[in-house]
Formats: sequence, C-alpha cells, structure tokens
Amino acid sequence: MSIKKKILICPLDWGLGHATRCIPVINELRSQGAGILLAASGRAQAFYEKELPGTPCIPFPGYEVRYSSGKRQAWKMTVQLPAILNGIRKEHEALKKIAQHHAIDGIISDNRFGCWHPSLPSVYMTHQRMVKMPFGLKWSEPLIFRYHRHIAGKYRFLWIPDYPGGENLSGDLAHKYPLPGHGCFTGPLSRFSLKGRHPERERSGNIRVLAIVSGPEPQRSRFEDLLTGQLKKYDRTSVLLAGRPESGEKPLRVNNLTVIPHLPSEKFLDMMQRSELILCRPGYSTIMDLHCLNKKAVLIPTPGQTEQEYLAERLKNSGQYYGMSQWDFDLEKALMESVKYRPLAIPHQPDLLRNAVRQFLKIL
Repeated sequence: MSIKKKILICPLDWGLGHATRCIPVINELRSQGAGILLAASGRAQAFYEKELPGTPCIPFPGYEVRYSSGKRQAWKMTVQLPAILNGIRKEHEALKKIAQHHAIDGIISDNRFGCWHPSLPSVYMTHQRMVKMPFGLKWSEPLIFRYHRHIAGKYRFLWIPDYPGGENLSGDLAHKYPLPGHGCFTGPLSRFSLKGRHPERERSGNIRVLAIVSGPEPQRSRFEDLLTGQLKKYDRTSVLLAGRPESGEKPLRVNNLTVIPHLPSEKFLDMMQRSELILCRPGYSTIMDLHCLNKKAVLIPTPGQTEQEYLAERLKNSGQYYGMSQWDFDLEKALMESVKYRPLAIPHQPDLLRNAVRQFLKIL
C-alpha cells in the first residue's frame, strides 16, 4: 500500500480570501491521495478550524499588515516594509522547522514569499504576477515585477488561479507578462466550484441584498459600518456577513437587516444563491466566487488598494459588474445601476487544476 504524501498548505493572512481559495486545491490534493497539513494564523486559522474540522492546523506567523484608514495604502505598505521583510524571514525559518518536524513531502504557498524549501518541491500560487501601483509610483511597476519574478523563481511550480487566454478574470495582474516555464493556469479557484449551483435556490431570491465584508483592519470595520448604516434603513430583506470567523457573537437583527459574524461554506453558498444582488470588495478570491456562481454584484474597492481599484474598473468597463468608490457609495444608486451589468460566462475547466496537482504530486 502506498504511503500518502503530506502536503503543507500556507495561505497569506491578509483577509480570508487566500485561505478560502485553497479549499479547492485541498480537495483536489485529497482526491489524488495526498494528506494535508495546514499552516495559518488569525482569521485564516479560525476559518480552517470551522471549515475543515479534524485537519491539523499549525499556528504560523503572519505579517500582521494593517491598511491605511484613508487612501494612502502604498505609503502605509512602504512604512510597514521592514516588518513585512522580517515576517518573510521568520516564516521561512519556521517553515523549515515544520517541514523537518512533520516530515513534509511538498509545500503549497498562496502568496507567501518565504514558504519555499531548499530541498522540497514547492508551489507558489498567485494571481498578481504584476503589482499595480498608484499614479505617482507607476514607474516602479517593472522593478516590482522583476523582484516578484525572482521570488516566484525560488519555487518549483508557479500556479495562477485564472483562465489562460484573452477571456480571463485578472487582466494585467496575471497576463501582462509572458508566462515562465514553470508556470501554469489552474482556472479560477473558488470553494464553491465543486458544490454546484442550485437553480431552485437562485429562483427563490428571498434575500434582496447580501453584503460581504472582508479584508484587513481598519478598513474591514469601516466597510462594515458603512454598509450597516445604509442597509438598516432599507425596506427589503438584507443580510450582512461580517467576515469574523473568530467571533463568538450571535446574529443580530436590525429592522430588515440581519448581521451574521461568519458562516461555513455550505450555508454561505446557500445565502449567496438566494441573494439577488451582492455588495462586496473586489478582492480576487471574491471575484472568483462570483464568477463560479454567476452572481450579480456591486464592487466597492478598499480605498487606495490599487489591485482592487484596477479589478473594479476593469470589470465595470467590460460590463460585468457595477463598481462604486467607498467614499461615494449610495445603496439606492447601486441597486439602480447594477441591473445594466452581466457577469462573464466561461465554462468551468476542472482539468486545469487536476493536471497541475497531478504534475506536482508526480515529482514527490
């Protein structure tokens, strides 16, 4: 009998998106006979404990990045750069100890720069091969790309969660530069991709608006307050998911609005399918979830977060999703304008991920 190969999964800890999009990767690894060990901290760890009970999860140091309360995210990231670089060094040393202690056979890092190993096959997963910079720093984009390419080159494989070709979700982020020899596209990665759509739930449509709050502080809380303030005055059924899996709070009802700290994937899926319109950040993992479920949405990027601002503008210009700035958000206008937009319909391509996992496991 063959012994299961043990794979260490290390998602970035900036919000929940990196943790959630690892779920289909974990499912595919298990379907091909691999064992899983998770390494996560904070909300990502709390999410896995609820989503994958019984799967071992090792507390793993995070970068503890905080967003600006205003629009100057690039400056905020620059100020935190020494701490981020120190975090990368610490996670690299911690990973080597974990790999030795737990007899790891391979590693999959979702956007963590330091989760490669000098003697173990590793995968670097990212949708953002190029980083969008604000107007005054556009000159630095090629330099940042070359540095990111250098980091990705430390890994045996590069996985990009998007479709190859012109019809894709990430645009310049993954497609501006030629794909390196060790890179491949896995198709969009959504925790809902294997659960399937339920047309009967979609037809019921008994939730008019579903608001999904996500991302690092303090902008996560500011976004929650903004949406709560307008939705509690709305005269139809609405739900706000606060993105706090570590919270022990119970759901709170205010007029026609229900505020829920967190839901497991199956209940979250049901909630999304029963919603007519979704309000959310255009984080890439959320975009992949919306695409998988073919849901209408209004995208409200984190102020100064250039990746989200780029995705919101690109998807709005292509007629897929209506977008608004946080500073100008108006629920009534969002409801009115959203009817003019339609999500991109591309058939799911499960062989992309299946083949990527097969190639990885083959060399272990």
